[in-house]
Amino acid sequence: MNIEHTPVDKTIPALEDGDLNCVVSSQLRHTSGIVSDPVITDRLNCIMRQNHPLSDAPLTLSEFLSASHLHVATSSADVRFVDNILSGQRFSRKIAVTTPHWLTLPFVLVKTDLISVVSEKMASTPLFSGLQRIELRFEAQPVSWNLYWHKRDENNAAHLWLREQIYRVCRVI
Repeated sequence: MNIEHTPVDKTIPALEDGDLNCVVSSQLRHTSGIVSDPVITDRLNCIMRQNHPLSDAPLTLSEFLSASHLHVATSSADVRFVDNILSGQRFSRKIAVTTPHWLTLPFVLVKTDLISVVSEKMASTPLFSGLQRIELRFEAQPVSWNLYWHKRDENNAAHLWLREQIYRVCRVI
């Protein structure tokens, strides 16, 4: 078994071509040949280092938008989670740095005045324990993390077993 971090714009084509068996992701646009099933529902939180200049008082929307952000995206086309919500409300944030993976966030944030947005469940893990969590100051619907797979694998016994293992893990997160 290989676990890969695949850019969002390559994920659905890889499922369609059979290069990936299944994917846990969010807000992927897909064809009718791809099945999508929710496995985790979560909320978004703003995170920053302890003693950050914005951590003393409630974070205003204006402060959030003007702060320098560390953005997680596997490609420039990836505007899921925050930027699509903000643009729908006619706002945008100031992205200073982009990283391709969530796991780099704590190491960058703890040493800088950058802020970021992550899922609440991720922010509550030990990896993020040195950071401060703050509620977002704009309307953000809960995030649904889904399990995606191709319909051709719907009744494949090995694939059913793999999906059940993923469901079991996601139930305890």
